[in-house]
Amino acid sequence: TATVTEVLRNLSAETEYEAQVKSNCSNPEAWSASVVFETDYAGSVPTGLQVSDITATDATFTWDADEYATSYQYCAVTNPQEGFDPTDWINVQGNTVRLENAFTPNRPARFYLRKYFGYQAVSRYAYVDFHTECGPMVLSFDGDNDFYFEDFEGYEGNSCIGNEFSGT
Repeated sequence: TATVTEVLRNLSAETEYEAQVKSNCSNPEAWSASVVFETDYAGSVPTGLQVSDITATDATFTWDADEYATSYQYCAVTNPQEGFDPTDWINVQGNTVRLENAFTPNRPARFYLRKYFGYQAVSRYAYVDFHTECGPMVLSFDGDNDFYFEDFEGYEGNSCIGNEFSGT
């Protein structure tokens, strides 16, 4: 019994394949049983992912560069839900991105990042959680010695400030 190794190249990541072998000996028409296998994700998960310069609506993200990645893809969300799986990826070159006016003030947020290697080959994603700062609030007076914040819904349940003050 001879053992022959054949290397399959240029396969797509995260793809199921079925392979068979055809004999060239006694019965050239006979195919072997099928062997089913699935390719893994391409490359390693991004490393060194950090968030900085966080404001009420903006943040800067940096990560370690990978010489083999063609580019990177990110997805940013405010109020991330458990089990959320990002689908709307945005392509970016380099290993830094500044997102402006992308987040809601005083809310949890998550930034997902994966490497892109071309031909639809991507790595698994990494993510970083953070919390945006409090944004500007408009204080109004109702004429009955009560002050309140306009459009306070955006600040409900937050730690920025209470929703009502009394005073003269």
